[in-house]
Amino acid sequence: MNLNETVRIGERIAANRFCIQPMEAGDAGAGGLPSKYTMARYHRYAAGGAGTVVIEAVTMQYRFLVGAKLSLFEEIEGGQELSEMLDLAAGLEARGTDFFIESLGNAQLSWSLMAPGARNREDLYKHLAAARLLKGSLKPETVVIGGGLSVLGRDLPAAAECAVGSGIFDVAAIGRQAFADPSLPEKYATGRLDEVDWCLCCDQCGRMLQRGWNSYCAVY
Repeated sequence: MNLNETVRIGERIAANRFCIQPMEAGDAGAGGLPSKYTMARYHRYAAGGAGTVVIEAVTMQYRFLVGAKLSLFEEIEGGQELSEMLDLAAGLEARGTDFFIESLGNAQLSWSLMAPGARNREDLYKHLAAARLLKGSLKPETVVIGGGLSVLGRDLPAAAECAVGSGIFDVAAIGRQAFADPSLPEKYATGRLDEVDWCLCCDQCGRMLQRGWNSYCAVY
């Protein structure tokens, strides 16, 4: 599956199968308004070539794609909590949600689960399983965006191709990788993957966020 293929999300067509996650960076200005640093960051995202960019906790305009970031906190193997989350997804879909971003845990309480790193790479399989369950509970036209992929480093594109091709999810989310190098989609499209600054999953960006600091890539 070539990630340069388009995908329909609601009434819009995304140019490729890459999505910039809603990356909270703690760089808002007074009153929570986007600062010049926020705007510069999103300019970098837009220039990087991703077909979809999801902004965090900001409403720029009200008539736009309707999406949801669904975080599955409990064991993905089953249980009442998981069933309730899938019921929630189906209910949101019935009310017009066009896409879901799969996630596990949250930045403040369970960063390592939300963002697998070198010490828990196996948690990526939980993300893949959660995305598959989510995809299977929704209509075929509802787009599922799979997360947790930055831990793969230079293997991210090939793994995303496999996941999209096998129907696990429709679009690959770029989270910490977007801090390291938001131009991954453009470099993928032009055959320049050897130029990508791959996320090392050092988790410094997460520690900054948890401490209430501005969050950015500490390596590049």
